[in-house]
Amino acid sequence: PWGNMTWGHAVSRDLVHWEELGDAILPDERGTIYSGSAVVDSNNTSGLGTIERPAICAFYTAAGGHSYRPCPFTQCLAYSLDRGRSWTKFAGNPVVDFIADGNRDPKVFWHEKTQRWIMVLYVRRDAFSIFSSPDLKAWQLESEAAFPTAHECPELFELSVDGNSHDTRWVLWSASGNHLIGRFDGHTFTAESEVLRSEWGKNCYAGQTWNNTPDGRRIFIGWMNSDGSAYPDMPFNQQMSVPRQFTLQRTDDGLRLFAWPVKELEQLRRNKVAASNISLNDRQSPREFDVAELLDLEATVKPGNAQIVVLEIRGVPVVCRPQEGVLECLGSRIEGMPKGESLNIRILVDRTSIEVFAQQGRYVMSFCRPFDPTNRKLRLWSEGGDAQVGALEIYEMASIWEKE
Repeated sequence: PWGNMTWGHAVSRDLVHWEELGDAILPDERGTIYSGSAVVDSNNTSGLGTIERPAICAFYTAAGGHSYRPCPFTQCLAYSLDRGRSWTKFAGNPVVDFIADGNRDPKVFWHEKTQRWIMVLYVRRDAFSIFSSPDLKAWQLESEAAFPTAHECPELFELSVDGNSHDTRWVLWSASGNHLIGRFDGHTFTAESEVLRSEWGKNCYAGQTWNNTPDGRRIFIGWMNSDGSAYPDMPFNQQMSVPRQFTLQRTDDGLRLFAWPVKELEQLRRNKVAASNISLNDRQSPREFDVAELLDLEATVKPGNAQIVVLEIRGVPVVCRPQEGVLECLGSRIEGMPKGESLNIRILVDRTSIEVFAQQGRYVMSFCRPFDPTNRKLRLWSEGGDAQVGALEIYEMASIWEKE
């Protein structure tokens, strides 16, 4: 049912404009190519490159159950010496042999304090396995991290608390976006939080973060999984989220993970429309604005005594129930937000998606959604009382495919 699963390849200098290259890693007798991750072996620990020309090492699951000769799932290595333009599968594959049915999705990174490589692997539900290696080729089991609800596509990464590099925590992540915040010493992950959510929408799954970004940001991109209905008559049936920067911030509820669209997206903004102190009440017609097809919108909603405040964007209502601390969109619901307080909200609209970021990125909802191309209205109204939109900025977004 999965077909001829293959790793594709795209490159970008700014996280916004992407160039698609040829397929990178193709199926073989070990199976089709499932998820994984890649690192740059800068110190040539593997011996597969040189200090002057380090290897990019990609780790993937060989899904043997989908081989033309079915065999177990194993974890394999492929490397590139030409910036990822061509790939060679390691002759000693698999680097991690079969452990349990469906073991998959190796996430690999360099752990500075212990000076070795770490791999986090899905082996069974409700836990992730942690391995270490000095050379990316020989791996040994370090520990198992208990994680209720964990299922596939693990991530493990370190973040500064409130930007303080001397105060950090680690985030252990599952495909759903559920995560634990805690500490990692190179051997064992110790949770200091309950299982937390990062996504309240319907279409963000199995995301990945980049290792070693040049400016130290932790940047995430998600797979906006869908049933394909958002893409009628298209030669594709899925998409990716916009890249997001993760930060870890102290809140009244404790440490929480925040996500915000990367700053590079702002280069696509055009034709700003701004308004402020827009009064809404349930005795008047909705306030309307003409908008473009592609949008980046930011608003501050001051709820007053209104029971409901609605931002309807090209026919899709984003519904705030401020007295209940609830935000709703397309059948999904965020609960537990501060009641009666102002709501900061940012909404990105593409031709087939809407991504909602509330309270500076504390809450995120992602949806695949085909928009009515003829509806170019933003409508604002309140119900059950008066409210105000204190600030509103609407930007048309340029296509990333436009030629200069």
